Amino acid sequence: MIILGLDVSTSATGWCITSKKSETITLIDAGFLKHKNKISLHEKASDVKNLFDDIHKNKIEIEKICIEENLQSFRTGLSSARTLMTLSRYNGIVSHECWLSTRIVPVYYNVNKARKALGIDTRKKIRKPGQNAKDIVHEWVKSHEVMATFKWPTKTLKGGPRSGMTIEDPCCKDISDAFVISLCGHIEHLDF
Repeated sequence: MIILGLDVSTSATGWCITSKKSETITLIDAGFLKHKNKISLHEKASDVKNLFDDIHKNKIEIEKICIEENLQSFRTGLSSARTLMTLSRYNGIVSHECWLSTRIVPVYYNVNKARKALGIDTRKKIRKPGQNAKDIVHEWVKSHEVMATFKWPTKTLKGGPRSGMTIEDPCCKDISDAFVISLCGHIEHLDF
């Protein structure tokens, strides 16, 4: 089975395509869509349409689409009602674009349940100072055998004290979340 996992966000959308044959999962491709300089949600969703155009050009036959479910409740200091509504609208637009491009109805996974199903422990009490859940997930994904040969995107800093330094693009964490969601799609009988 070939699965496309998506971590949908209005700033960048992570994506990951994995395949499972017998018990072996392999990475087909992964990346992120930066919705830079795009104002409306529909313009941003055109990036997703372009992704599907590339998938079709490369003759990848997606069989299942798994999307990280948008937040359902407020989180102190992070999510306002407006943000939740915007993310929900965008998730719906992207979901519809998925259906238009593939005629596949996406499956949605709660991010916390997905991480737990894969044994990724992101509880606050085990985190190092300054570390957040996305950092833990990203380190877990980078150490996963399926991602061992993946070339993580980088960027060179243009200003500040680290000017000229090349670092991993921050959107790599969106790729990691998409990988987690894709892996969950391969787990049979996953009851969310």
